[in-house]
Amino acid sequence: MVIRPETANRVAYGRGTSFDTKHQPVLLDSTERDDIVNAVTISGGLNKDDENLDAMLHLLGSSKDKNYSHVGARRDSNGRMKPVGKIDPSDDREHEVFEANILGGFSKDEVEGIHYPFSKVVKLAENEDISDVINIEILKPRMQKLGFTSDEIQYISVMSKQLPIITPGIQKLKEYRTAKKIKKKYESMGIGYVKFAHPTGINIENPKTYNKTANTNDNPEQVIKQNIYSELDEVLRDIVKKMRKSKTRELVGDPE
Repeated sequence: MVIRPETANRVAYGRGTSFDTKHQPVLLDSTERDDIVNAVTISGGLNKDDENLDAMLHLLGSSKDKNYSHVGARRDSNGRMKPVGKIDPSDDREHEVFEANILGGFSKDEVEGIHYPFSKVVKLAENEDISDVINIEILKPRMQKLGFTSDEIQYISVMSKQLPIITPGIQKLKEYRTAKKIKKKYESMGIGYVKFAHPTGINIENPKTYNKTANTNDNPEQVIKQNIYSELDEVLRDIVKKMRKSKTRELVGDPE
């Protein structure tokens, strides 16, 4: 959740979770250098001496590199600190969280927006119904156009009920529809905006995400549907090819 800026005067922050590090929080809008340094370096936890030293060294390193994302960095599994002035060789370095305490809490009206994790969208999408787009009645005319016989169409009709056809486009449509429902839910509650934090940074609401030749004002769902029908044609061609190959072997005998 992104909280509105006007709450800043009652928000305090510090390095690590307060119960573990017993940090010295500082107000979010404070400009007192000493208080800020204390909040991001000093803690009173069990390993406070080592942790305070590492925190101060990483802070100094961040100042040297002009990259403050390294503030709160931890030693890696080999005990190495984040190097200064060169690329970090570690691929398992963790960082301390920064805890924000909103004094008095906050209300729904103070939520400016929500950055919704895409991993949750994917999980919820498993149960999304898209039978209006992919069902046997829609598939039949496509199979007829591709030259399927009546028996082949009947066979696939039975098999698709037992083992539904899944393509990349079908999964994307499920995710897109799920995301739209989530967005509608929160916006109906008065939340200003909802964005989806995709792991690769793509915008799932941009039609060009699904087809680079799409126009920016195209409906993403329609673009995804066109992708699905192209994918289905390929899947159906592959199915009938395998079916006919198998049938030929039964009639003439497998040369192997």
